[in-house]
Amino acid sequence: MTLPVGLGDGQGAMRPFPSWLRRPIKWIVSLIGPDARILENDREPSSIDWDIVAGIALAMAAGLILVAFGHGAGRRGDGALTFLYWIGLIVMTAPAALRLASPDVRRDERLMLSIALGLALLLFKMLYAPTAFAHFDEFLHWSTALDLMASHRLFTPNPLLPVSPFYPALEIFTTSIASLTHLSIFASATIVLIVARCLLVAGLFLLFEKCLASARMGGIACLLFMTNSNFIFFEGQFAYETLAIGWLASILYVEWARPQSDDPWRDRLYLTFPLLAALTVTHHLTAYILAGLLLAFAILEMLKREPSGDRNLRVVVAGMAIVLPALWSWRVGSVSQGGSLAHYLGPVLESGVREFWSFLQGGLRGRKLFVAADGIETPIWMRIASLAAALLAALGIAGGFFSVIAASAKGADWRAVVRVIHGLWTDSRKLLLALLGITFPVSLLLRFTSSGWEIGNRMTPFVYIGVAVLSCVTLMRILARRDRARVRKIAAGLVVLSLLGGGLVSGWGIACIRRAYAVSADALSIEPMAIAAARWMSDWLGAGNRVAADRVNTLLVTVYGSQTPITQLRDKVNTSSIFMDKTFSDFDDWALHHGRVDYLFVDLRLTTGLPRLGVYFDKGEYRPSQSSPPAASSFLKFNAMKGVSRIFDNGSIVIYDVRGVHDALWSQ
Repeated sequence: MTLPVGLGDGQGAMRPFPSWLRRPIKWIVSLIGPDARILENDREPSSIDWDIVAGIALAMAAGLILVAFGHGAGRRGDGALTFLYWIGLIVMTAPAALRLASPDVRRDERLMLSIALGLALLLFKMLYAPTAFAHFDEFLHWSTALDLMASHRLFTPNPLLPVSPFYPALEIFTTSIASLTHLSIFASATIVLIVARCLLVAGLFLLFEKCLASARMGGIACLLFMTNSNFIFFEGQFAYETLAIGWLASILYVEWARPQSDDPWRDRLYLTFPLLAALTVTHHLTAYILAGLLLAFAILEMLKREPSGDRNLRVVVAGMAIVLPALWSWRVGSVSQGGSLAHYLGPVLESGVREFWSFLQGGLRGRKLFVAADGIETPIWMRIASLAAALLAALGIAGGFFSVIAASAKGADWRAVVRVIHGLWTDSRKLLLALLGITFPVSLLLRFTSSGWEIGNRMTPFVYIGVAVLSCVTLMRILARRDRARVRKIAAGLVVLSLLGGGLVSGWGIACIRRAYAVSADALSIEPMAIAAARWMSDWLGAGNRVAADRVNTLLVTVYGSQTPITQLRDKVNTSSIFMDKTFSDFDDWALHHGRVDYLFVDLRLTTGLPRLGVYFDKGEYRPSQSSPPAASSFLKFNAMKGVSRIFDNGSIVIYDVRGVHDALWSQ
């Protein structure tokens, strides 16, 4: 096959192919090949149309009201009215998306709308639980913030997540606001989340705008980034990655897009290095990913045939991005007397890679998609939406990859791609973003294994920086066609809404709408009854008692009850057998003694169903049966035990005082 040139204009030599193959091959190559039309600049109006901006803001507010009604219907179990949730999402996002994709919009308005949409999606997430934290990771960092407020000291041990106190930037900002304003931790955290979201969206908009040389494409790419499955919930929760990814976007903008001054070394001293230091003490994984991106960029700068004057500076910045997290990790390991970061990340990465490799070799069955551990299946329309979003993202990558590759060599045809292969690119940013985007299928494949799912899920927001660029180019190729322009705009809008909805259900499934209590389902398991029981412990038993509880109630007794939980991560004791053994065994006595347990927090609702997330207590837990919930008699066996007192009972939750159980056993 002779390499075609001038793709998109109908030219290209296809003579070696039979006539019946020329048309489909020409169509496929024109679909994925470089296209000069994306390099066209749009006319920018002289002023912002404030009437349209006000209308879009009103639509966002109306959409959020509908979302609130949808959550209310879900709480009441009125499934017929939960459609208001999805209508609200469309009403909230569609006008802003259409405006960002329009050609005649000022750059300032695009930036304003991007930030407004990002904040609206943050409020969308907060409507799930508007008055308190509700997601699992939020409780982990809430506990660290409470310890910081109470002790006024850093690095106070956190049994829920031992590594959290050693990356305290999120909690430092939050508690500083709480101390200065006398707001609650939740209100202060909301302010921090708003700032982090603005950092993320503004940084990415400016980065995309510079790399794609178009404010319109910058806005569209920013919009497409918001469609990733982690953006709404995972990157909107009170957790250290939420702030860290905002730092990452800011650093990438400073390094790759910000206009350089006459003294680039001074820029690094006053901007890049402080931001790197802030990221280092915010989140370990994000810091390492940024280090990898900056290192890859420095390598590309060294490899390209046309040298740039600041390549040595790029190497220094990449070196700093590697050294700072490494030094901090070493310090964390020495302070925690056990290298808590290695203990925290190591097993996850090892098991994930091992399972994924076994899956690729055919030695391991993949996890069953769209089915929770308790057997609840995702509705068929959600499955279709998830698969459609993944397919559309893949098509976006395919349609934009070679165009971005060619643009990195300042070209728009296959000859520019050939120049890149020979090292003749001029823009390493575009090349790196294109290479980053094509790793998206790897993140999808990792989700086919139980352990690899967490790695693939964590990869998603970082990989989507590249996916957004490639998909933006593909969308621009669709919008640049002059024939049937109105139909193409509507189709592009439907694609964006499909990506957004598909990303939402891919990340959270049926749990994205607030519903009634479910067994071991994180946010769906956190409700007033257990919170009241945890607060009773603080009021009547005092703080600091050692308590054993299931996975979700461990969070509640820690942050609401001010108790010290027994966790496998810190205490190396799995307390599941104490609860689920039919009789109290010698091993249970050992666990009770080794964990120095004072109280048992027993939730009888665990006996009503299988755990939604696979475990009642922790990984490796003891369970008499994998196909049925434990018997209520197992949880109530303590009623007849010598030395045990039942000090609280509200019908569903029972609290036992087991401090006398050892003396009772030893006296026999």
